[in-house]
Amino acid sequence: MTLAYSNTLLKTSLRCTVIVSIALALANCAQTSNSRNAQTARAQALEEFTNGKTRLTCETACFIAWSSASKKIKALHDNKLWEDLSLEVIQIGYASDLTYYYLGRAAAGMGHTEAAKNYYRLGLSQTQHCDGWLSSCDGFDFPHELRAQMANVSNNKKPVKDTPPRTEPVPLVVSKAAPPPTPAKTGTGFFVNGSGFLVTNWHVVENATHISVTNFQQKKYTAQLVAKDPACDLAVLKLSARTKHWLPIQPASSVVRKGTEVLTVGFPRVDLQGSESKVTTGIVSSLTGAINDPKSFQISVPVQPGNSGGPLVTHDGAVIGVISSKLNAGRLSPTEVLPENVNYAVKSSCLVSLLRTLPGKNHFDIKKGAKVKASKKSKSKKADKEFKTPDLTAKVEKAIGWVVSTGD
Repeated sequence: MTLAYSNTLLKTSLRCTVIVSIALALANCAQTSNSRNAQTARAQALEEFTNGKTRLTCETACFIAWSSASKKIKALHDNKLWEDLSLEVIQIGYASDLTYYYLGRAAAGMGHTEAAKNYYRLGLSQTQHCDGWLSSCDGFDFPHELRAQMANVSNNKKPVKDTPPRTEPVPLVVSKAAPPPTPAKTGTGFFVNGSGFLVTNWHVVENATHISVTNFQQKKYTAQLVAKDPACDLAVLKLSARTKHWLPIQPASSVVRKGTEVLTVGFPRVDLQGSESKVTTGIVSSLTGAINDPKSFQISVPVQPGNSGGPLVTHDGAVIGVISSKLNAGRLSPTEVLPENVNYAVKSSCLVSLLRTLPGKNHFDIKKGAKVKASKKSKSKKADKEFKTPDLTAKVEKAIGWVVSTGD
């Protein structure tokens, strides 16, 4: 009985071992098959992309996925990781001038000139524009940037991959037209003290090699970037000139109430509307921004390209935010309905955190009566003064400047 029982156990154990081995083998086969399928799909996607045949077909439904991945995609672009960039854009499938621009840059960087031209053409023909949702467009200026890149690749007779600069002498070619310069980016800024420190959006001055600021007296100055916070889309510039006009900042965004009346003064579309500053008014519509972003307010103040970086001011003269972006349903298809006049401003608490990184003390003025350490001008116990809209406008427009940045 003992021997028979032992033989039975042995046979059962052998059967279990065989079954487990078969199961593991099948699992490994499935994993290998999935890996091969993924590699095949990747190779097919790249082949279609390099032939200029990729088409992005998802519009509004893919915007949230695109928004979530936008920082990663911009980083891939800035670090010239072209293959990874193209696959990320293709996987999301969001169709816009910005996404086709990224495909064109990736194709050009990989040496596929004709494919790059095709994607730039598709970008120019798109009805879904990046500034139809958020006006920053990752810091690019469309359609000018698409046309500039189109001209750039058209001037190359052969596909040339992005490589380190050659050290040997290169003969000068005088018959070939030089690529057009990167279009200037424009926005608004405002002074935060009398020493020439001026705040604007990071996307207005990103990658700039030269920045100029024109004040309310039409005097133009060169500015230097001294601090930045890309996550909050903020930048601090320094001018050599001093000023008698600046705006105090509300350091605690938590005290701002929904429905607060606000205004901004800035320089929207100077090319169409002229160089005189424009004032628009509205209210704080929501205490959070796009997709519940806690760093921003949603506002009903109408803004346009060029308002970026302008101050969002309450009627006591304090800055509670910095104009940053807009949501615009006008570029969507007729079947889609989204709210009009939805705009966003970065909260002043984000700005105060950035200003406090500057060396030295009292680099900015805070709202009088705020329960934080203040500069000398902020220690008055006098009650806050409520300005009428014309008086507040006159005060703000003396403290703002027209910001123009250019790159290589």
